[in-house]
Amino acid sequence: FKLLVYWHLDITKQKLLKHLFYGLNLALINRADKILGATPKHVDESAFTPQFGDKRYILPYMIDESNLVITEEEKEVGKRIKEKYAGKTLSFFIGRHVPYKGLTYLIKASKELGDVDMHFLVAGSGELTDSLKEEAKDDPKVEFLGRVTDSERRSYLYACDIVLFPSITRNEGFGLALAEGMYLGHPAVTFTILGSGVNYVNLDGVTGIECPNCDYKAYATALKRLASDDDLREKMGLAAKKRVLENFTSGSFKGNLINLIETL
Repeated sequence: FKLLVYWHLDITKQKLLKHLFYGLNLALINRADKILGATPKHVDESAFTPQFGDKRYILPYMIDESNLVITEEEKEVGKRIKEKYAGKTLSFFIGRHVPYKGLTYLIKASKELGDVDMHFLVAGSGELTDSLKEEAKDDPKVEFLGRVTDSERRSYLYACDIVLFPSITRNEGFGLALAEGMYLGHPAVTFTILGSGVNYVNLDGVTGIECPNCDYKAYATALKRLASDDDLREKMGLAAKKRVLENFTSGSFKGNLINLIETL
């Protein structure tokens, strides 16, 4: 039988585990017939890239399109959200509130923007929620929504203008929430992350804007640029949707999987 290994992420933070599993990783790589990466960055920017050799194969993850079908009722909720923040450019984040998600840099970026007509909706929760709220307490542009249902998520995605994805480490291997927001036709603002697929999903200058890692001033500038240019948002949003449709749907995954089987 053939052994296929999906290389999702290098061990980076857990130094002891990294050492303990090094030999096992090498043995697994040597035994594998193919090393699969969700993006080229997974297999081209890994500590084990020299060992992968010609076994590398790109098999991008897929979003669940069926979970992104917006009902008329959800659209009405989305319209009411737009009305609530009329005159403001809406940006939306959803995810866990943990260090690698980079939310502190989003808050810093918001403060850089001063009193511009923007509003940041932050959904989700986690270990950093309380400290993030404290950090943002003097900034009315940042609003924490808490956990939201799938239906609420679709309504907020329908209402928003920009997808916020400020992750800062390769713990963010791909960004399904990023791809979902792009699928609905919104440009994204991301950071550069070595070894992460985030910068393969969102293409700088095409589907959104990529900023130097942790550079919250650059992030603020990118947000302001998108907020001030309706045509640019629309152009990048259309390109974002096209990129997801062509690369990260169930249909594209099926085609890539068939091609992989044929190579074996």
